[in-house]
Amino acid sequence: MLSMQLPRSGAAGPLWSGWTAAVLIALAVLAVWLPDLDLPLGDSDDGRILARFGLQARNFWELGAAESGYGALIEPYIRAEYGVPPGGAPSRAAVTYAHHPPLQTFLTILSVGLFGDTLLGLRAAGFLMGAASVLFMAALLRIRGIGWGPVLLAVGSMAATGFYFVYGRIGVGFSLIVALAAAAAYLREASSPPRYAAAGAAALATAAWLLNSTDLGELGSRAAFRIDADTIEKLTYDLYYLKHMSPWLDLEILGRSCWTVLSGFGAR
Repeated sequence: MLSMQLPRSGAAGPLWSGWTAAVLIALAVLAVWLPDLDLPLGDSDDGRILARFGLQARNFWELGAAESGYGALIEPYIRAEYGVPPGGAPSRAAVTYAHHPPLQTFLTILSVGLFGDTLLGLRAAGFLMGAASVLFMAALLRIRGIGWGPVLLAVGSMAATGFYFVYGRIGVGFSLIVALAAAAAYLREASSPPRYAAAGAAALATAAWLLNSTDLGELGSRAAFRIDADTIEKLTYDLYYLKHMSPWLDLEILGRSCWTVLSGFGAR
């Protein structure tokens, strides 16, 4: 049963605590990223992904929701796979990108609306969510009963990797997954969770659904929502993991993943 322990003295608790350290790690991550807030968009994953989001956000605010295909229009960029010759008139499909789910696009539209059509507007949401991932991961591990020492070591190691430095700030998918896992673990452990916790978990689940199983349909002419067989299969595995999560299951998954990488057996 999940329980909260308050300081016996009734005070606010010591200044230095596990959560204080976790917040400092998150702030350190954000501080390390801040010099790149105005980094020019180059020929990299960061540049290509954010540039597309930027075009979608700009067209949304300049043309309106319907004319921009609800954030799917990427004009003046023309997708190379359509083979439009120089000076040729592209089709609507050639200047529309709706392959990925729209949550990141919607967040960028909101951010650009707040901060303007600037690099700050493009990067603010990703930077904040990336830094918050440290706190989400700490919450998940603490709910599972892991002590603060291993928790801080784990989140510090995660934040120190080069992969996290580059990709932890581009999208919001990892942050949402960890936050949703923490919420599900809390609801599973709590005997009678408050209504706001259930409502928050429902909101996270909706956001994750938008991120993972929603397409902007008909090439931006309307928004169409669908859940395919792959999504249902992924959710089945996610629910199984949440129900049976343990260090032994993690080791089994790690072992099977290594075997798949080395042998190719079971890869898709």
